Amino acid sequence: DINLGFRPRAVLVLESGMAMQEGAYQYSAMVVEGLNYAYGNPVTISDAGFKVYSSKSQLTNQSGLKYFYIAIR
Repeated sequence: DINLGFRPRAVLVLESGMAMQEGAYQYSAMVVEGLNYAYGNPVTISDAGFKVYSSKSQLTNQSGLKYFYIAIR
């Protein structure tokens, strides 16, 4: 859980060592409130911020890695 103190409209999560290029999707995720575009999206919006999960195909909450996020209010 990442507590922002507000409900964001959109969140982008990126692993700090990955460049924005094809193939980097495995270490990044994006969610926009009201759009359910991806099955099993590892990021969900909550009333106070957002939650980040990890799955076999989305490595967005791995131990030992640093992640950056952008949240739009």
